[in-house]
Amino acid sequence: MERRQLLKKMALSTGYVVATPTLMQILSSCEGNQCVNWQPLFLSEEQAYAVEKISNVIIPQGILPAASTVNTPQFVDLVLNEVVDHKTQNIFLKGAHVFSSKFKVLTDKNILKADKQDFQKVVEVYFNLKDEEAKQVVDLANSNEEDIVPSDTYYLYKYLLFIRYHSLFAYTSSEALQEEVLKYNPYTFTFTPCVSGLEFDS
Repeated sequence: MERRQLLKKMALSTGYVVATPTLMQILSSCEGNQCVNWQPLFLSEEQAYAVEKISNVIIPQGILPAASTVNTPQFVDLVLNEVVDHKTQNIFLKGAHVFSSKFKVLTDKNILKADKQDFQKVVEVYFNLKDEEAKQVVDLANSNEEDIVPSDTYYLYKYLLFIRYHSLFAYTSSEALQEEVLKYNPYTFTFTPCVSGLEFDS
């Protein structure tokens, strides 16, 4: 079976599995600057840069590595290129266009000139919502394009939520993250059934 056909059999849900050598390679570990320079398959240079920065806002560097460190943006690009249908691709591209326009208004910068703080500011504008607003956004994003009057808000959130969903999936599936987590002892305490009062007080 061709790789493209095999990829298309992946269900885009929390239950799908990474079943191809290409995807497994994308999700394998990658250190430092090795992850910075990559050639997108579907995205333009600006779109790839935006996906990388947005994913790093969603999953920032902390005790565990940032999203881009484990090839999350490359995974998003590959899914767009070889897994989703043309309709989903087009919706994503419309959302990318809206995001680029909104980004320039909010930061007075083109995406390729922006830094981490600029992306942090813009992502917070669209994700720091009150409960009722968040519910409306989710309902809108879950709607089919043909069932609503499409708007910039619709395409923007389809774009952002696509990046968030696939970034989180790729990150939690990555070899590098699993190796990092395994460094920690999963048993943080030992159970001792009988402890004297003296030992307890000490």
